[in-house]
Amino acid sequence: MDIKERLKNLNIDSLYQTSLTDELSKSWQRNDKIKHFLADEIRNILKEIYEPLGMWGQNPRESNKIDLGVIIDRDWSPLMQADTHWTGHSIIMNRCNRFLVNLYRQKGIESIVIDGTTFSYKEQIVFSFNDSEYETIEKLKKILKIVRYKKNEIFL
Repeated sequence: MDIKERLKNLNIDSLYQTSLTDELSKSWQRNDKIKHFLADEIRNILKEIYEPLGMWGQNPRESNKIDLGVIIDRDWSPLMQADTHWTGHSIIMNRCNRFLVNLYRQKGIESIVIDGTTFSYKEQIVFSFNDSEYETIEKLKKILKIVRYKKNEIFL
């Protein structure tokens, strides 16, 4: 069966909502407040993981900039694209909703409390072009709690 036929027959998971499209994620790059908030938060999460491992330092390719990040084998890690690249944002955010669905499917857990916030597969975090800058950042703050909670599984 060719790819077009497989896509036509693909089962769409009714429990799982795509929280962030690539198009919307890409649009955030034009909003400095959202772009910098997200980059700073993801960079902080990466630092929490890699600094204790001795893998956090100056970008070896650009020693004239104060640009700290993940260094693997004395080279700037591709992980550093996670803080600024829109495709990485889409993947990370969508996996958070997938995590909530899988908790329910695999363990029967309908909700989980992370850092004082209750999350449920029934109330997934869905981003929209209609969201204001404030609403987007508030949703990002919430979903980043899941990212921080699952950081080792996401980034190691």
